[in-house]
Parts: sequence; C-alpha cells; structure tokens
Amino acid sequence: MPRTVSLQAYRRLTLVTTVAGAFLFGLGLIVLIQLRIGAVGGPLILVGVLLGLSTALLRIEGQAPATSRGSVVLYARKECVLCDEARALLLPEAARAGVDVWEVDVDADAALSARYGDAVPVCESRGREIFRARVGDVARLRQSLREIAGA
Repeated sequence: MPRTVSLQAYRRLTLVTTVAGAFLFGLGLIVLIQLRIGAVGGPLILVGVLLGLSTALLRIEGQAPATSRGSVVLYARKECVLCDEARALLLPEAARAGVDVWEVDVDADAALSARYGDAVPVCESRGREIFRARVGDVARLRQSLREIAGA
C-alpha cells in the first residue's frame, strides 16, 4: 500500500533517493567492471536502481498537479461520505472514458482547506468545475469525461 506524503516531502525524497541511487549504481558499475567483483557490484547496481525508483511507491497529497489532457482533479477528504460516493461514481466512469483521476486531500494543505472548507468533493479539469458535493447527473458526468478524454 502506498505511503502518503506531502508534495514538499516528495520533492525532497525524490532528490535524495535519485542522487543516492545514481551514486550506488555508478559505484556498482565501477566495482563490477574495473575490479571485476560481481558479488559486490551486482547488488550495488540493484540497490541503486531500487533506491532511485523508491519514490514511485509514495502517494502525493496537498497540491494538485497541473491537469493535462485526459485528467481531472478530485478535491476531497478522507472521512467524508459525499467524497466516498463521488469516488465510487467517478473512478469507474473515468476509467471507462480513459481519463486519469488525481485525488487531492484538501486537509493536507491549509490553503486548499480554507479554499474548499466543507464544500467537497469538487471535481474539475483545467479550471472547469465538473461537479461539486454530489455527482448528480451521471449522464452529464459521462459526457464531461468523454469531452475531457477527447480534448
């Protein structure tokens, strides 16, 4: 299960693990090629690769990514019945339409918490609100997702 981190922590972890992973990978290559010690060089290379890829297991919360074609942002909270209902409707419909869903926990960022307050969930794409609080019309949601997928 992915761990949840803030965007700032994710950036720091990515920098540290990428640099450390590249160092170990390079050291492993030197040991393997120059010193011909495969028993040490091979594991160093493997650890370097795994360390460099380790941030892929983290889930980012806080700031929404810039939405691109084919994606929506769902601003929600963890303990929220309306948010759970919205997820249950949105995720399968988005998957059918080929649209990525980026979920942002509004409680993980003070500015987002102040901006949305209790008015969650909110789903938007490229600055256009798709729904707020309740999905309401599922046919309209499907149409919006088709438009986003084709944009």
